[in-house]
Amino acid sequence: MVPCEDKLPLSDFTVETLTKIIELCRENNVELILYTAPYKADSDEQRIFNALSDFAADKGIEYHNMMHEMDEISLNVHSDFLDEGHLNRTGQEKFTRYMAEHGYFG
Repeated sequence: MVPCEDKLPLSDFTVETLTKIIELCRENNVELILYTAPYKADSDEQRIFNALSDFAADKGIEYHNMMHEMDEISLNVHSDFLDEGHLNRTGQEKFTRYMAEHGYFG
């Protein structure tokens, strides 16, 4: 896991797109919560998600990097993933249960 303070900048496209999404949500009274689902991200991807955390905070948007919560979710990298980027059925059940128990579904 890459330390939270280790960051790579977000692309201009990402900043522009997220800014438009945030504006649309605010215009339509929609609460936006961003999260990164757990997957086997490489170091550069993790650094980008660390920067996303700062971006979201600057915009007043809630953001959760669930890769930092894999232990709390009880995800096992050997048995809860279908491949490098996707949870399998048991991993998805754990993730969904965790999100429901922590109020992510309203």
